[in-house]
Amino acid sequence: MQSRFADTLARAAGTCAAAGDCGCYNPVAPGTGCGGVTDRATSQELAGIEAEFHAQGCEWPIQCAAWTCDPRCVEGRCGRGP
Repeated sequence: MQSRFADTLARAAGTCAAAGDCGCYNPVAPGTGCGGVTDRATSQELAGIEAEFHAQGCEWPIQCAAWTCDPRCVEGRCGRGP
């Protein structure tokens, strides 16, 4: 499941025309940092994998500080707000 998450994130386009085209994800796989922002379609796919992850009782691979999901579209790429 973690490899599917990482593979899905690696294939993400991460492109946008507006902030609404972007979405956030949480860290389900090692090496994906403390979560982030990508294109909305990918973030929704990642959310589904995360739901499976929690349903199976898996523990977070990394402990991160809380952060606010504030996706932005900057020059056609999804990213975090300030």
